[in-house]
Amino acid sequence: MSTDAAPGADPGRGFVPNRAVELMEASVGRAAGALCAMLNVDVEPGEVTDDSVPVPLAPRAVKIGVFGDLTGSIVLVVLSPPTLAELLQVPHELVESAIGEVGNIVASHLVLGLEEAADAALSITPPDQSNNEAVVADWVTAGTQRAWVTLGGLSPVVVVLTLRASAPIA
Repeated sequence: MSTDAAPGADPGRGFVPNRAVELMEASVGRAAGALCAMLNVDVEPGEVTDDSVPVPLAPRAVKIGVFGDLTGSIVLVVLSPPTLAELLQVPHELVESAIGEVGNIVASHLVLGLEEAADAALSITPPDQSNNEAVVADWVTAGTQRAWVTLGGLSPVVVVLTLRASAPIA
């Protein structure tokens, strides 16, 4: 067994510190493309960011768990629900449901990209929604690795990928 580890890796665990960023960069385009097709708007992912910059928070978010060869979650943070509701053309009483559906679409397509980028088999949990900023803050800080990106053109929406250290990331 070699003791040579990749730069930045923890040789005892084989855990690469920026793997969440790498995976997000490789897969977020798929999620943005699905939203472009669904909404007929230009959805451009911004620059993928790591923990060096705090995730923008809002009280409205959807969390979808990810499990299988990687373990973690995808959190869709909606910074302006009224703007997103207008873009989705839904009545006020259906905003929460519509945000949940957007979260499902983003997570499903992001997971397809993650599976391809990590050569992994993944599944997702049903969405969990919150209107509590403290809960959302817990969601986006739950993993040991984090990457996030803003989807431009889709109201202010932030997609956060968290991964747990127990995930077999190699």
